[in-house]
Amino acid sequence: CGYKYIVGECGGTMQESNCPRCGHRIGGLNHTANPGNTRLDAQVINGSRETIAQLGYVYESIESRKYINYRLRDLTPVFYRILHLFVHILIASASDADRHDFFNNPQQQNNEIIQEPLVYCQSHIENDWQILTRLFDCDDETLAFVLHSILHSISENPNEEIIRLDTIEKRRAWENEFAQRYINPKVVNARRTATDFQKMIKDSQRTLESEINETLDIDERYQLDFRPRIWRRIGKTSFENLHAFCVGYPNFTTEFPFLSLFFEYQEQLILVKNLVPIVKFSRILSSMLCYRLKRSDARNLTFERFLKNNESPEDLYEAFENFTEAWNSVREHVVQFESNLQNEFLQQVLAIEPGCPSLRFLEGQFINNVRRHVPQHQYYIESLALSEVRPKNIINYEWNSKLLSYSQRSLELGHGQELQYELPKIEAELAYSLLFNKFHLNKNDSHWLDVFPYHLELFSTSRTILSEIRELIPQEQIATTYNTSSRLTFSGLNSVNMVPVFDNPTELLSELEILLCFLRRISGNREMEIVDYLNKWMRLSALTENSQFQQMVSGLRLKHVVALYELVEEKIADIEIEHLSDKYKARISQNLKDEINAGVDFEQSYGIGSSDKNKLKIPQGAFALVLKRFMFRYLSSEMYNPNEVLADYLAGDTLIDCWPVWVPDNVIRDKFPKSLLAANIYDAYQYTIQNVKKAVSHKINSGRQKETSSRTIPRRRNRRDG
Repeated sequence: CGYKYIVGECGGTMQESNCPRCGHRIGGLNHTANPGNTRLDAQVINGSRETIAQLGYVYESIESRKYINYRLRDLTPVFYRILHLFVHILIASASDADRHDFFNNPQQQNNEIIQEPLVYCQSHIENDWQILTRLFDCDDETLAFVLHSILHSISENPNEEIIRLDTIEKRRAWENEFAQRYINPKVVNARRTATDFQKMIKDSQRTLESEINETLDIDERYQLDFRPRIWRRIGKTSFENLHAFCVGYPNFTTEFPFLSLFFEYQEQLILVKNLVPIVKFSRILSSMLCYRLKRSDARNLTFERFLKNNESPEDLYEAFENFTEAWNSVREHVVQFESNLQNEFLQQVLAIEPGCPSLRFLEGQFINNVRRHVPQHQYYIESLALSEVRPKNIINYEWNSKLLSYSQRSLELGHGQELQYELPKIEAELAYSLLFNKFHLNKNDSHWLDVFPYHLELFSTSRTILSEIRELIPQEQIATTYNTSSRLTFSGLNSVNMVPVFDNPTELLSELEILLCFLRRISGNREMEIVDYLNKWMRLSALTENSQFQQMVSGLRLKHVVALYELVEEKIADIEIEHLSDKYKARISQNLKDEINAGVDFEQSYGIGSSDKNKLKIPQGAFALVLKRFMFRYLSSEMYNPNEVLADYLAGDTLIDCWPVWVPDNVIRDKFPKSLLAANIYDAYQYTIQNVKKAVSHKINSGRQKETSSRTIPRRRNRRDG
């Protein structure tokens, strides 16, 4: 007749009545509706036929069991969920070995390999619990009382007959009997069941408390009659509990040396991970500002203003936030401490007696897909500069609470709060996470990170860079007629004023500095064109975007790069040294002038009455050039003390890259003025330039006089008359 009615609780009919409209019987008994009654709500979802017929445990994906009305065979959704929950609780509570054997038993015919059985069971338990609260429309506490009431009923009225469920018929019969005896009476009214069980607990509270605390005198008969018990106090796993267990473990340091070392360094290892954002942010700034930012501008540049001038401030700001957090965490220790800490920890690992099972993966690691051959049973850890490491090469330690799953509670009566930990597994997991692909961190020269190179301060951090490049790539001078495309460029470079050719020559010099530093790390064929070399490397893409830089290097090869740099540098230095700090412009004394005159040849270079002794002096052009280069390369940053003796840098045991390669070293060391200070360098340079001009003028005048004296007037012959 279409009359609609509602079935409460689990949705299965347990009562009958007459339809008020047509008089037919509605409802039903034992969760079975009478003929003619049709369910209108969500369709009951049944399992596949294969699952229905298959015996033993069958693998189930958690996604396939999230439907609230899921059921199998003749099982109601409530009965299925309760039975499913109990089964996975029993499996999860078993030992690791039993759990592994259960899921890998060939007779189970599982169609999937379960990698983590405990996680698998826990996910199903949580899912079943959530769905049961929805089926009963109750909270967690009520559901707990219902389930414990069922367990109590099983313990009070156990099935004495042991049946092997090896056929479909036996299984169906057992399921029906189990449902009728234990499940159905309890789920008819779940709330009443929970209330009744709660009242029973209160009536036997004293006995229950003694049982929970495991202080009740329990004989063997009691254990057989009342096992499993409903409640039990158990210990809680924690890092502190694990540490306490290890402290009391016999021969712990000997049997588990790495785990013992870990506990010693655990609090300090947490700090090492802060190296990652610090190194990352320093690399970002270096890539964006190195050789472009002047030292004086850096003192006034704020991060806020720098962000506004950046095209993608979001990524940069995130890196800065991470850097700020990391730096504030370790600023009391500074970066060197974190680097030394990782090195110290790794060195302690290498000192562990060979043969530790947890460190076997260090007995010859695979580096670049090649296994390193190291002495047998010796540990191996690779070294790398801090400026070159990646985040995965730095120890990033945070305690992983999942390691505590390698534990088991004591089943002995009265020892429920005691825990046993599987230390071999915990040590192996920790060793792999802390040591695999980790590096011993080396310094670059005397620094952990590369010193930031400011604009026009290349030689402050790399004094011998030009010599190094000359050794890697033999160099040549540039011919002004090298090719048609570059002739105008060289003409402009050799002119007094470069501005008509290039708008910003100092920027071009910065680009050349970047190229030099990259060449020192990754050299190339000396005959390769500079443009081709730039296009080869992604990190040099910024140079290829500069059209003027492209114009300047067009047609040149890597063998010309040093000469090109010195050519551009010389023209810029003529302007920059005029702005040198006054502390380097002190007047030179007459004695110092005499010393310069004694060591510098102001005649030979121009062929003015040169003598043999002048051949052992420093050529005037070379002396002026080296003073100009030193002022531009080293004193522009004002980092040198005016009282520094220049001979220590320009005529010492190791000559810095300022001298032309054709000046003999012995002449430099013998004739360079030993009294010349950094404070007098500018005036000494001006004095040298004046003498050079005088020599040039003297040469020109002498040439004119010779030309005049060589002229002769032809004599006329007198004719005799007659």
